[in-house]
Amino acid sequence: MCEEHAYYLEGYDAVCVRPACTAKHDDLPRHHEYVGGVRLRNRDGLCGLEGCPQPHSFDCAKCGGRFCIRHLSDQLYPAVSGRGDAEMAIVCAHCWDRRTIWSKA
Repeated sequence: MCEEHAYYLEGYDAVCVRPACTAKHDDLPRHHEYVGGVRLRNRDGLCGLEGCPQPHSFDCAKCGGRFCIRHLSDQLYPAVSGRGDAEMAIVCAHCWDRRTIWSKA
C-alpha cells in the first residue's frame, strides 16, 4: 500500500483510507480502553458501566464484560459484513454502538 492510499502505515501494518477501514482502526484502542475499565470494575464485583454501584449479573455477548441487568439489552445484532443471519444478543450500550462500524465490509 502506498502512502497516498494509506491511513496508517507502520512496519508491516497498514490500513487503507476507506472510511470503513479508518473507523475500525480508530475504534480498536477506544474499545480496548473500555474493556479494561469494565474488567477493573468487574473485579470489584460491580457492573461494568462506570459509576454504576450495582453488582454485575450478566455478560455482554460481544465484549464479555459483566453488567447489571439495567445496562444490558436484548438486540438483534447484525451479521458481520452481511455473512449469515442477524442474531439476538445481550449487549452493553458500547458494543451496540460499535455495530455500525464492524458490520461494514
